[in-house]
Amino acid sequence: MPQSSTCVKCGSADIVLGARVLEQLGHDIRLRVDADPGALLLKGPALCPLEARVCGQCGYTEFYATDPAALLAAWRRSQESSKG
Repeated sequence: MPQSSTCVKCGSADIVLGARVLEQLGHDIRLRVDADPGALLLKGPALCPLEARVCGQCGYTEFYATDPAALLAAWRRSQESSKG
């Protein structure tokens, strides 16, 4: 996750890093990319929690995947499987 020291909207240095993004019942919201989206059962999903950066002054929020490389790898596999 980028570690910028100021808000891109208002310029404030009051940045909250690593805020967890939760849905009801305290579960992390996760991104999902299926390596084989056409499969009935074994789709080969890559799951990745989100973290947020929040400006403490204006509230501007950015979301970041905690493991973008895993999502990219699954997406690339899905592109290869769709060619065949």
